[in-house]
Amino acid sequence: MGIPLITNDIGDCGRIIEDCNAGFVVNDFSSQSYDRIILQIDELIQKDKNAIRKNALRYYSLDNGVNKYAAVYHAVFTPSKETAAEKINLRLPNK
Repeated sequence: MGIPLITNDIGDCGRIIEDCNAGFVVNDFSSQSYDRIILQIDELIQKDKNAIRKNALRYYSLDNGVNKYAAVYHAVFTPSKETAAEKINLRLPNK
């Protein structure tokens, strides 16, 4: 749908939203943080909806999810000198 988001920074939500330029992140639950976001509403609604949708499809596609899970299982169950974390690249897929 390409709807810009306002989210808090739980898990990877903040990083994903900022990487995809898909909205704004509320850093904490203070009035100042909410006021900062409210002042940016006009900018928020101007964000490129097509780009947001494209990034969401790329990031959350079934194929991408399956590939990430397969990489995790492969890294955990394949003997190697590398750690599982070194073998797994869970960053945003290349554009």
